[in-house]
Amino acid sequence: MTPALECDNLSSSVRKSAGKTTARNVLDSVKVIRNRSELEAFAADWNRLLEKSAQNNVFLTWEWVSNWVDVYIEENALLTLIVFDEGEPVAIAPLHVQTERPIRGVNLRVLRFVGSGEVCADHVDMIFAGDRSVDRAKVIWDHLFGPLRGEWDVFEYYDAPSDSPSREAFREFASRDRRCMKAELVGQSVCPYLALPGSWNEFLSQCSGTRRYAINYSMKKLAEQGRLEKRICENAEELAGQMETFISLHQESWNERGKPGSFSSDRFKRFHLRVANDFLRKGILFLCSFHLDGTHIASFYGFEYDRRLYYYLLGVKLNPVKRVKTGTAVLGHCIQEAIRRGCREFDFLRGSEEYKYRWTLTDRRNPNMRFYNRTSKAFVFLVCRFSYVYARRLFKTVFRKRFEFLKPAVGSNSR
Repeated sequence: MTPALECDNLSSSVRKSAGKTTARNVLDSVKVIRNRSELEAFAADWNRLLEKSAQNNVFLTWEWVSNWVDVYIEENALLTLIVFDEGEPVAIAPLHVQTERPIRGVNLRVLRFVGSGEVCADHVDMIFAGDRSVDRAKVIWDHLFGPLRGEWDVFEYYDAPSDSPSREAFREFASRDRRCMKAELVGQSVCPYLALPGSWNEFLSQCSGTRRYAINYSMKKLAEQGRLEKRICENAEELAGQMETFISLHQESWNERGKPGSFSSDRFKRFHLRVANDFLRKGILFLCSFHLDGTHIASFYGFEYDRRLYYYLLGVKLNPVKRVKTGTAVLGHCIQEAIRRGCREFDFLRGSEEYKYRWTLTDRRNPNMRFYNRTSKAFVFLVCRFSYVYARRLFKTVFRKRFEFLKPAVGSNSR
């Protein structure tokens, strides 16, 4: 089935569900979580619900979300919704409100997913247990545009999976509900991924001859330079040292290129030191370090969850071995390990960098939606944004015409 047909079928089911209210809907109730202590009460239920959800992924786990709240959010900025059916939690909308000033004099209250922002979490979404995701999404929609309508201006539904049922449901609700001033598509995030076969040899056989040669050459040449050791962090005593070395390698490689590096942010570093510790206890952390004759030359920092290996960051000593692409060799070893562990996918996460497409030609395109509440601040922001876009288009049109008028003269002078 093509993506277009999937969306059409999903929209059709959304329209049917949106147009009726079943007797069970009346039983649904919503609790609004506004601070960390209230959120903690649902720690035991969070991952249990997530594992039953179609959007189960590492960036929605309790370990990721709770540590993000501790590091990044102010006490009363949470606006997370828990939906209950007959007293049991059945859905979670992990949201928070962040105040920004995109226009002078306007403090815009932006609704976003918890666990995103600076840490660049992908595939974030609402969590629904069971097969009534559209019904639950309607409950959340009515609460956001009902009792909570005075607490936010714009909802940035960003970086959710391409097949997110709740985003499609929200898009359909917006077309029928006057409480939503506007819904618009504002680009997409691209996440390349590699479907993994059952063995390393099978993987290599699927690669082109040129690519297969490049992988084998890099891995072989690196191993020939000396005693190559691959160490996967498996206990808490090793974690602190391996994380510090990884962070140092990552920062050095970016600083030498004149860039600050991800860990230049104190919050970013603090968050990952915390989440790595929790992920290690849960068996999710995949921190792999590579040593050549005792020298630490590279570290792979990722997560293994639900038979997927997520590639988050890499730290590589620049040019440790001449004429060997260390990054290629490291990724090759980690993909090989993922296959050995029975993973079905290697997720390169957000970013369309060229090196990722040397490994795979498949990616996920996750549409970003923006929903406007019917508030004065949202209206001012929408008008200013429209004016800016219109002015840019007008300028380009006028400039293009002027350039085309001058082109013959420029061409004749150049000859």
